[in-house]
Amino acid sequence: MEDQTASTDGQEETTVPAWYDGLTDKQRRFVEEYCIDFNATRAAKTAGYSDKTAQEQGSRLLSNVMVRKAIDDYLDSLSMTSAEAIYRLTSMGRGSIAPFVEPYGRGLKFDFNTEEAKANMHLIKKITNGKDGMSFELHDPKDAIFKIMQLRGKVVSKHEHTGANGGPIKTDSKQQSTVYIVDTTEGHKVPAPDDDYSNPDAQ
Repeated sequence: MEDQTASTDGQEETTVPAWYDGLTDKQRRFVEEYCIDFNATRAAKTAGYSDKTAQEQGSRLLSNVMVRKAIDDYLDSLSMTSAEAIYRLTSMGRGSIAPFVEPYGRGLKFDFNTEEAKANMHLIKKITNGKDGMSFELHDPKDAIFKIMQLRGKVVSKHEHTGANGGPIKTDSKQQSTVYIVDTTEGHKVPAPDDDYSNPDAQ
């Protein structure tokens, strides 16, 4: 869905997000605020609904088909595409300290203020200021390369179907349940209103 450009004679053109279409000003503000932390009550208050009815209004807005679609579309506009993700990982896999060093006398010095350095800050994992001066660590290129290979289907995971010495796999009835992370890039399942993501027991 593409953004629409609105223009008025004698005025500058303004780009209107496509997901704005059909929503009131309050509903648009609710969508933007809800996508910050997925708290419907807070979003409703910030959007201008009264404190007394904010919780009810938040739930009502999330049940509105147009509002829910706008949330999905807005999240799509904020999300990194798979192509961008692979591009970023590729730059990490090929990364070096070259963008961050400059000639200094007979040696080199770190310089993070050059245009090249600023364009490559995503390569840096950590910067540390210690008693011996400043140091920095780049993202592991091998890890980035491995992730790219996984995304391109070049890595096959090995699954063991037998236990020790070819025997049955032993199970523990008290073992914790396995957590699966599901990619919801397409469709963006909208979280329930006011879900508490900070407390695992609340899920």
